Amino acid sequence: MSSYDHYSATYLIELYFSIKRNIESGFLSKAMYHEMDFIAQSVKRQGITLLIKDHATDQNQVYSHK
Repeated sequence: MSSYDHYSATYLIELYFSIKRNIESGFLSKAMYHEMDFIAQSVKRQGITLLIKDHATDQNQVYSHK
């Protein structure tokens, strides 16, 4: 369990993409990718499938509830 588990999936998804945009624009360091992983895991525990397209490698990452 992480502190992110206390937030709604909607909020976490918005936070995830906000962090991603800020990393890509240079406002946040790439170390924040670890936080994005924590957020994605929390969303997964809430039963939400998160599909992320990595435009650099043209591959998808899927975080889904199992």
